[in-house]
Amino acid sequence: MAWPTLRTDWVVAALGAIVLAFGFGPAKAILAAAPLALIGLMMARLAIKQIGEQTGDILGAFEQLAETAMLLMAGSLLHS
Repeated sequence: MAWPTLRTDWVVAALGAIVLAFGFGPAKAILAAAPLALIGLMMARLAIKQIGEQTGDILGAFEQLAETAMLLMAGSLLHS
C-alpha cells in the first residue's frame, strides 16, 4: 500500500485548517481541529493494531466519524 508523502499531508492539513477557519472563525477552528486530530490518531492506531494497515474502509469510517464530529461541533460552537 502506498502512503502519502509528507508534502501531501501538509497540504491536506493546511486546506483543512483554512476550511475550518472560514467556517468557524480562527479561535473556534482551533477548538474544532483538536477532536478531529484525536479521532484520526485513534482510528490509525486501531487500524494498525487490528489489521496491520490502513484501508479504504478505515478511511471511509474516519470520514464518517469526522463528519459527525464536525456537525456536532458546528451545532455547539456556532450556537453561542
